[in-house]
Amino acid sequence: MTIQTRSAPRPGAADFEHFGVSYRRVLAATNTSPRTIMTYLEGRYLLAGYASVEGWPSDPRAITREQVETYMSGLREHHKPAVADNRVRALKSFY
Repeated sequence: MTIQTRSAPRPGAADFEHFGVSYRRVLAATNTSPRTIMTYLEGRYLLAGYASVEGWPSDPRAITREQVETYMSGLREHHKPAVADNRVRALKSFY
């Protein structure tokens, strides 16, 4: 039996939604707690919304490091440290 560890993106499906499904699967497979999975998926969802508002690509692979750093800086400016830290951890695990 062959286990496929990485699937090729479907045409037109390389967006946050597509990667959210595989991200959830990876988190569950690594025995991540359900609450952490929910928090991390929320962090990914919030980045997707911010990217949309800013006119960034919908494909998370096309978002630059500088763009992610800009988003993370904004988190730290506008949220309490614990909230910002959770969302930054979510992004680090996603990327």
